[in-house]
Amino acid sequence: ELFARLKQEYMALFGELLPQQLQQLDPQRFYLRSSPGVFWEDDSDHLGNHHFWGVWHGEQPFSEYQKRIPRFMSEYGFQSFPIQSSMQRFTEAQDWDLNSDVLRVHQKHPRGNKLIHSYLQQEHRAAADFTDLMYLSQVQQAEGLKLAFEAHRAAMPFCMGTLYWQLNDTWPAASWSGIDYYGRWKALHYQAGRSFATDLLVITEQQQQLQIQLASDRHSTQQATLALQLLDFNGAVLWQQQAGLSTPANASALAWSMPKDELLAGKTAEQLLFQARLLDSSGQLLTENLYYFVPAKQQNLSRPELSIQSSIEGDCLVLQLQSRSLVRQCFLEFNPMPANLSDNFFDLLPNQPKTI
Repeated sequence: ELFARLKQEYMALFGELLPQQLQQLDPQRFYLRSSPGVFWEDDSDHLGNHHFWGVWHGEQPFSEYQKRIPRFMSEYGFQSFPIQSSMQRFTEAQDWDLNSDVLRVHQKHPRGNKLIHSYLQQEHRAAADFTDLMYLSQVQQAEGLKLAFEAHRAAMPFCMGTLYWQLNDTWPAASWSGIDYYGRWKALHYQAGRSFATDLLVITEQQQQLQIQLASDRHSTQQATLALQLLDFNGAVLWQQQAGLSTPANASALAWSMPKDELLAGKTAEQLLFQARLLDSSGQLLTENLYYFVPAKQQNLSRPELSIQSSIEGDCLVLQLQSRSLVRQCFLEFNPMPANLSDNFFDLLPNQPKTI
């Protein structure tokens, strides 16, 4: 009832009163109602500015981000909890329950905690405890918005703007932010760094075809190499291919396509991943992306054997990580002095060392 009244009054103000006054006082002036130009439940994505809250408020699946693409997506988002070290600064252990009074106070949305949990039940296996739930909520937020980031950039030049809600917090809470109240970078902030890199490889499945769209913000083309491989979760290379290409100039273009059945050829999808890397003419990595053939809750993961070597370079602590098997959403934290890293909440591929 409240939403219906808000929408009615919005249309009266921005759709009738303001354009009427403008026509009377300044008839040569162009007017476009915005913020937002349409409502998320309306199928009007071809119109200018859009706020889409079908995911979250409308409880629609994350896959809707790949379908609802406007000219400019100026607001969308999903909540997560702060990580454990931040949560300990404003709560006590007995508060770590979705229905506790303290957690409800530190939650702006009346259905927020319930929504985080209900989406988790759809996307992931059950959390072992509340610490796991906090971590998984950040993984879910980052992976969900990754779909939106990639869909918007792949749709260039139809969509030339994407602005997610929100950057940071004004107080400690479960929220839509990518940086919590204490300045800790959440999984979303690390993912935004990857998804808004100059070049982006977007891997999707379209009509039984695995496709790669290359989106680039470069103002001129550049020669590059697309390196592809199919791996199992223990690092065995089951298929690989390389091809030269030119990056598009401030646009998006189809870079590669192959029938999914031909690529998989009867292999067990629950233990496979597809890796795409874009290399410049000197072999330096420009960008990379991964694709999993089944949802997270169906992936057959094993307990990782992770090794970490550390060194000091100048005023930086440098860590080199390596694992014999896939580590999904690897999260590193320093106690008692939490720090933001050059990368975190990343997938560590088997036998592919990573330095942070």
